[in-house]
Amino acid sequence: MDEAHRMRNVVKPSNKIANAVRDALRGRAKLLLTATPLQNSLAELYGLVSFIDEHLFGDFDTFRERFVRSDNASLEELRFRISHICQRTLRRQVNEYVRFTQRIAFTQNFTPTPDEQLLYDNVSEYLQRDSLQALPSGQRTLITMVMRKLLASSSFAIAGTLQRLVDRIAAPANQPAEQNDPTTLLDDFEAIETLTEEFQEELSTNGPPAAPDPLEGLSLEARMELEELQQFLKLSASISTNAKGDALLVALEKGFEKLQELGALRKAVIFTESRRTQEYLLELLNANGYNGVMTMNGTNTDDRSGVIYRSWAARHAGESVVTGNKAVDLRAALVEHFRDHAEILIATEAAAEGVNLQFASLVVNYDLPWNPQRIEQRIGRCHRYGQQFDVVVINFLNTSNAADQRVFELLYEKFQLFNGVFGASDEVLGALESGVDFERRIAGIYQQCRTRDQIDSAFQQLRTDLDEHIQERMAETRSKLMEHFDNEVHQRFRNIQQEQQFLNELERALWNLTRFQLRNVATFNNHDFSFTIQATNGSWPSHWPTLQQGTYQLLRQGAVPEGRFPYRMGDPLATMLINEALEHPLTTAAYLQFNYTEHGARIGVLEPLVGKSGWMQLQRLTVASLDQEDHTLRAITCDDGQPLHPDCCDKLFLVDGTSLPLPESLPAADPLVPASVAEQLQALLADARQELLNHVEQRNTAFYEDESQKLERWAEDRKQGLDLSLRNLDVKIKEAKNQKRRVGTLAEKLEVERTIKTLEGERARQRRRIFEAQDEIEAQRDQLIDQVAERLQQKIHCKDLMLVRWSVV
Repeated sequence: MDEAHRMRNVVKPSNKIANAVRDALRGRAKLLLTATPLQNSLAELYGLVSFIDEHLFGDFDTFRERFVRSDNASLEELRFRISHICQRTLRRQVNEYVRFTQRIAFTQNFTPTPDEQLLYDNVSEYLQRDSLQALPSGQRTLITMVMRKLLASSSFAIAGTLQRLVDRIAAPANQPAEQNDPTTLLDDFEAIETLTEEFQEELSTNGPPAAPDPLEGLSLEARMELEELQQFLKLSASISTNAKGDALLVALEKGFEKLQELGALRKAVIFTESRRTQEYLLELLNANGYNGVMTMNGTNTDDRSGVIYRSWAARHAGESVVTGNKAVDLRAALVEHFRDHAEILIATEAAAEGVNLQFASLVVNYDLPWNPQRIEQRIGRCHRYGQQFDVVVINFLNTSNAADQRVFELLYEKFQLFNGVFGASDEVLGALESGVDFERRIAGIYQQCRTRDQIDSAFQQLRTDLDEHIQERMAETRSKLMEHFDNEVHQRFRNIQQEQQFLNELERALWNLTRFQLRNVATFNNHDFSFTIQATNGSWPSHWPTLQQGTYQLLRQGAVPEGRFPYRMGDPLATMLINEALEHPLTTAAYLQFNYTEHGARIGVLEPLVGKSGWMQLQRLTVASLDQEDHTLRAITCDDGQPLHPDCCDKLFLVDGTSLPLPESLPAADPLVPASVAEQLQALLADARQELLNHVEQRNTAFYEDESQKLERWAEDRKQGLDLSLRNLDVKIKEAKNQKRRVGTLAEKLEVERTIKTLEGERARQRRRIFEAQDEIEAQRDQLIDQVAERLQQKIHCKDLMLVRWSVV
């Protein structure tokens, strides 16, 4: 699950999607990927952990009591609990092994036209009023924040929302009920659903929005507000060009000149927060001579995208890249079209997550989000592993807007998002409270400050708060909880660095197996790892399915050349060949001569074996326990009786060999191997088998101990949760008794006394329930431990695979 932080609010019943996903995937193995697993609320960590293991912690209230309001000792316990399931690797930790390019930032200034400035000033002053008829009171903060973003985007973006507000006041009878829903009022802003989810608690606290009164029942204030909104709408409609749009034409040429200097492809991704602005930019660029301009957004229902999708689907019919999921395939089609044919992609936030655009090297933030995490996600579409060139980032700055300038300074200087190798993602982004909380702070400044001095003072306070927050608290919390980078990870990256020019072991094994299985129907190119199937009558086994003839390319990094089929693990052809090989009958014994002299690459353990011969025997050991495990046991000896390391078997099969008739000196009937050698091979296999079973036993014992302790902690958490609810009742009773002493009249005292009796009755019932619940928790724990023990019961099966007479030349 990529971008898994979207599931972090699963603890909220209102988050139906996250709860549905967790329920649907319960019992399945899962891998969650996110760059921001912990922003500032440990409650979000609880939600993500619950996807992996619902028995790691007790209920949410107990977790919050123990860890969210925690001291360092509690933090250490939390780290211990999640250490087995949470691994955070920072980009600076792998800089030694993985090449990342630089970011190069440019700022494009612009000054709004007089009409644009008038529209901004009028709408801004309107939004700052204490009471507004057009905005649902319970959603005022959210709607105001988004309207300011649309206002800064373009006159075309704000015009649509102004029209919605006019309709909401002027013609309520014609508006659907969902007109009061912020996702309807602000449908042009694609991030509105995510923001609404973040504001859910605030929205629900304020209750459902009230429907507006009919026009004839409007107050004088409402009529005046309606007239103002209509004037704003008229002014926005009269603005045909935007100064920022004109500045984009200048900025693009600067960016493309820099790409030419870097040697990168002439490709740019322009991000906007508004679909209406997206359409405006498409028309603007087309009108100014740019060819190959395309769009991507959350729906992609336009005719242009439909044509691209249909062409892509026809071109890739029958290939594994087609998933059958229309939304997924449509995005893949748009990305491929941008890579192969287009020059400019105008994208909304839909393209800021889960899309790889490393073939492009110019990112234009036409609208700059206030949320630094979203900015990092945008730039990360291009500035990522696999990017070959430095990435140019262009931002726009309204020189007449003091608040915009302060926001830009904060993002540029404090968050360091736009320059360097890593941006700010390692040190700063994760230290924020949720990005939405940061946006709230920004929105509050826009809303409350009216003079430059007020704006400067408010942003200075925000910088001070960030310094304290980042340096003293959250950075330490994240490092203590999550940042692990052990020696094994270092070694893996070293191996990647040293062997990146070679196929990995799995790909090499697939390649060798494919060469053997298709030796009669295909020709192979070992240089670029491609093969061409040209079956003739009689050479294609009748039980094989009908497969497309042509050239197949082993899929590694990069794109498959035009006209070739991708080939990789999991493809129908690869799966069929592997299954064929698994069922291949092996004779009782075979004689294999390995030609190390002509192998080319040096394999140190094989050099002493040149000119020697001996025996090897292989067995398959299947252990059904936690999971079913298949192991290959190897025993190998020389003719002089010297046993060799089992790895020699693996290394021998990396070398080309020839199957020869068994030497005539060996008897034609069993036993083909001398009794002493057979005895030695069986003894070596028995030792290997016992060593492996001991390892499995140790691992299972450790697993059982870990699971038992985890379930003990879970049971203890549950009990503490019951105690917590009882303590909360005690607090409420104490507060009620204090209130009884404060109230003056007898009637008030009697009312409080009734409340106290109700609470005391609930406390008595809760105490009785605690004893019953504790027994239930113990029973649940014992049942879960029994299930773990049952899974650990071993079923062992051993089968001979092959007996081989070997020699090395």
